[in-house]
Amino acid sequence: MLRFNCPGCKTAYRVSDDRAGRKAECPECKRVLTVPTIGMKRLRVSTGAGTQTHQKQRTQNVRRSSSKERDLIIGCLVLGFLVAAVVYAAISEPDRPGVSDSGESRSREAYAGQTGRLATGEPDGVVIVAVSKTALARLKTLADADDREGTYAMLLAGTIYTVPCGTSCRVIQTTWGGTCEVRILDGEHYGRSGWVQTKFFR
Repeated sequence: MLRFNCPGCKTAYRVSDDRAGRKAECPECKRVLTVPTIGMKRLRVSTGAGTQTHQKQRTQNVRRSSSKERDLIIGCLVLGFLVAAVVYAAISEPDRPGVSDSGESRSREAYAGQTGRLATGEPDGVVIVAVSKTALARLKTLADADDREGTYAMLLAGTIYTVPCGTSCRVIQTTWGGTCEVRILDGEHYGRSGWVQTKFFR
């Protein structure tokens, strides 16, 4: 049996399946209506179920996407603070004399053309290299103020970069202020120049 309502007066009707698709007049409102077919009924049911399923999937996808974005943001923040801590530790490293292969302390005076290594005294540490004298002065100011967020901002902006302790370099020029410009000779930043405090040149 087929069940349907008149679209005009909403009167409910029930007819046999063999009347599907035929036209008839509603006894209540006299409106001519078409008896729905079984296929139309199934289509409506199927379409409704598909819409609900699609909406449910979209809701689940949105929730998964939001969760992934939240985890990514948290991960980036944690990584950023870790990098800032390493950078700050390298900047705050006290001036130490170099150490020769025999373990004896030695100090080196930097001059143009001299080759050596950048180090802080910590084998697993990093040395901060500024892209200009102005950036190096700013870096020193932030270190004195214990401003790790500012240091991290400089790292993101590309005005400073880090190299591992032991990185080879060549002195390009020196200044009276205890700084020197160096050329990186190995590692990821090979060929780049930058400014460091002379105390990190060994």
